[in-house]
Amino acid sequence: MIALPDLIYPDGLELNKTVAINQHSSASYIRTVKKILTKEELKRIWQTFMGPVIKLGERSLKLSAKIIHVILTGSIITVKKKNEAWFRFGAQPLSFSIREFHMVTSLRCSAEVPQTDTETHRFQWDFLEGSTHTLEDLEMQLRGTNEESSDERFCLAMLLLIESILLQKSAKTNFPLDYVKKAHDIDALMAYP
Repeated sequence: MIALPDLIYPDGLELNKTVAINQHSSASYIRTVKKILTKEELKRIWQTFMGPVIKLGERSLKLSAKIIHVILTGSIITVKKKNEAWFRFGAQPLSFSIREFHMVTSLRCSAEVPQTDTETHRFQWDFLEGSTHTLEDLEMQLRGTNEESSDERFCLAMLLLIESILLQKSAKTNFPLDYVKKAHDIDALMAYP
């Protein structure tokens, strides 16, 4: 018989806190982005970590950062192996390697988080005036961006998809200016969220 690692919360002693797991993941902006971008620009997005996430959205499956957080922290079992996590789904213990997590979510699974200290303003985005922004602001900026500005359109579309699918908290979510600033740097954007 295989000995399983110890549970952080033994049976019957789990936290009794009700948590809204999937706050408001929306795949509707996938269609919007498809209508705005060229085939080459779409192909570029599909080749990023968002490609598999978009495929899930097209199949009406929702994925959010909150779901991933709950899976990884809500019932983690202590482990001895470096690149493996155990969690429980119902009463069934399941092993999940970092590699499997990456394959399922397409999210970067490295301990190294690239730090970007320099503020880069590669693009002139009109909606950068206020301290918070909406998905509608991003969509308007994307629609108004010149088709010859492929990198700019890529960054805006990626930010729109990340915010709407992974990070949206409600139907009318505002997000901070810092999120928009990350989208100016393609490397930082690829390491986000």
